[in-house]
Amino acid sequence: APLQALRSAEAAAGGADKCLGQVIPSRMRVEVALADATLASTSGFDLSAMDARFRGLSLAPLRLGTEESPHATALQPRVLTESALAFDLPLSSAPAAEEGPVALQLRAREDARASAALISIRFEIGQGGQTASLRFAQWMAGGCPLKAGEDVPGVMTWRGDGRIWVDWDFGTAVEPPFGYMSLSEWYFEMLRDGARHDLYDRALQVEIAALR
Repeated sequence: APLQALRSAEAAAGGADKCLGQVIPSRMRVEVALADATLASTSGFDLSAMDARFRGLSLAPLRLGTEESPHATALQPRVLTESALAFDLPLSSAPAAEEGPVALQLRAREDARASAALISIRFEIGQGGQTASLRFAQWMAGGCPLKAGEDVPGVMTWRGDGRIWVDWDFGTAVEPPFGYMSLSEWYFEMLRDGARHDLYDRALQVEIAALR
């Protein structure tokens, strides 16, 4: 919880006005976009029905594959909206412990169903314009319907000392939400691991051929 740690450092120094030196990072910006991150298929198996049934609502941060060669088990979502600024926090002093709800101004790029909110955090470091970024996803139970060129209503974000999360109008869900996820995220990471499936398939084919 970086903001909580910053507040503790201020308290130990006797208050923000007595803290010496420059806080690094100096600023934190949080942006949110909606995306399609459903697990449709892997290694030729159609998993869309299972994905819809078990994915459910989760506030746990999920790994995103945003680099050129992402990890095999990372989500690689298709972004469906423009990004919207949620929080812009100068860190010269510790921000309030909680903030929200903040209504997000999101516009859809196409007709689709958003299954996840992509949360991007960018830290400004010092005065030289250097930045460091962190990205993760939060599932949106049931799927949020989008219409191309239209604003997406009812999407809000909240912030605490240790986490940032997105809230939205579940009454507009494409499918009825099933509550909290029935399967842990590691299970879906295993399903997305195509390299692992290929290795198992080759090993099984060798054993089958030996018995014929």
